[in-house]
Amino acid sequence: MIEQSRRRFLHKSLAVILDEIDADVMKAALIAKAAGLEAVELRMAFGQNIVTLHDSQLLEIKRHLQSLGLQVCALATPLFKCFIPGEEGKGQIGDQFGFEVLDYFAHKNLIDRIIEISEFFDVTKIRCFSFWATSCLSEDKLEQIAELLSPAVEAVSKAKKILILENENNCYIKTAQDADRLLRLLDNPSVRLLWDPGNGRLAGENEEQAVICGQKWVEHVHIKDFLFSKGKVTFVSPGKGIIHYATILLSLQKAGYRGCFSFEPCLGKLDKKTFIRMVQDFLRKTCNPPEVEHDSSCIAKS
Repeated sequence: MIEQSRRRFLHKSLAVILDEIDADVMKAALIAKAAGLEAVELRMAFGQNIVTLHDSQLLEIKRHLQSLGLQVCALATPLFKCFIPGEEGKGQIGDQFGFEVLDYFAHKNLIDRIIEISEFFDVTKIRCFSFWATSCLSEDKLEQIAELLSPAVEAVSKAKKILILENENNCYIKTAQDADRLLRLLDNPSVRLLWDPGNGRLAGENEEQAVICGQKWVEHVHIKDFLFSKGKVTFVSPGKGIIHYATILLSLQKAGYRGCFSFEPCLGKLDKKTFIRMVQDFLRKTCNPPEVEHDSSCIAKS
């Protein structure tokens, strides 16, 4: 009975970033539906980032998703995947997914359009980042990041939306513990955590520490997995690598989590059979979790 309850909880919460299945967003949506998903996340379509699409293209996507009964659970925008003013070109740049603008003010000017797109798809959650890192995350840097994020936080708050800040290896906020520091400083219910346990693990954070430090902030979860071999990262189907998703599921379920777990497998184009098997295998491997032992050294104060 407990396993069935966990399976129902997880299955209804599963989503996918559509372009992780196929660059053809229409085909990807059909595959997501065939796998039994009820929600999807939008990042790229028609070879472009979601924030650069014309209204006619957005309408085409919306009509297709509505015909399949699929809801949009989040906009995976590139907001603030850019440099802090004065740090341009000093840090490593990660994936940009069709939006290669690196100027802070250009990103800031996107906020109104992003909110407009979120209204069009009737979605509350808008992804953002914490700028390409060029130094360590000092207290002064945290305060600077908070100040630069504040216009977006104010705008989404006014629009009754939520910014979900993703921990990203090449950005200043790399882990759930980093996010805890920044979100305490921002102290605003309109900005929460998009937790990517895989990104956190690549930055040296284990899942047990991350859950304790970040669970009060988590609004959305990305699912990817990988193996390490001879210093090389090899992505594998979620649940088949080193990320302890059973632990994550159990901990977040106990904490009352009601957000989505969104597939971002980083495996290239997936056909229908492969993606359906991925979803089924993930459900099977994560619905009978082991006992969880937490590291109490970073317990977040409520």
